[in-house]
Amino acid sequence: MEKLEKLTKDKLISLYINERKSLADIAKLYGVSRVAVYKKLKKCGIKQRSKSEARLEAQKQGKLQGLGMPKRVIYCQNDRRNPYYSIVYGHKDCEKLFKIMYKNAPGRLFLERKYNRFLEGLRSVSVGGRDNG
Repeated sequence: MEKLEKLTKDKLISLYINERKSLADIAKLYGVSRVAVYKKLKKCGIKQRSKSEARLEAQKQGKLQGLGMPKRVIYCQNDRRNPYYSIVYGHKDCEKLFKIMYKNAPGRLFLERKYNRFLEGLRSVSVGGRDNG
């Protein structure tokens, strides 16, 4: 808890809003969990980025390339409230990214089922000759 007290609202705004650091990056800097930083963000009244904004930041910062993922085009679509960002990958790259995201899936029943459904869907599309990976 002492480590998190050093993270003031001003410092959090500087890191999260101005420098566009992720919750995980900030947590690593202060030696706390990502959840602890999230709670501090909420307590300070700072709006969290949407998942698509977070993905966009990860792509811009090259975090996905560090995982062996190729650089892709980022698409921005506007709905009535917020812009929605998406990164389009081919089937083989999607499978690679999914494996990175869910590398511990076999230890968790829900994730394992989700992972297997994803792979089945990918195989059914690939069998149809549409694999553009």
